[in-house]
Amino acid sequence: MDAGPSGAPTLKDYTRLAPESSRHEGVGFGWAGNTPDATETGLFDVVRRDYVRDSAPTVLRLKLPAGRFTAHLLTGDRTRSAGH
Repeated sequence: MDAGPSGAPTLKDYTRLAPESSRHEGVGFGWAGNTPDATETGLFDVVRRDYVRDSAPTVLRLKLPAGRFTAHLLTGDRTRSAGH
């Protein structure tokens, strides 16, 4: 998934994860409850140019088959701290 605003470019072969991507039956992912804001900065490459964030907690739900998985999240960028 490539998180960002609906109209922003999406990395080839990735699916857009936008604030309006709500979790419902038939969709394997989406936000549950509060949805984040999204910004396209126009900086860097297609992955790092936009981001989602919010001051309130948000929940992203993923429908995955049983088993172990490895997930990678890109957090922060050159202009913003990852907040650790």
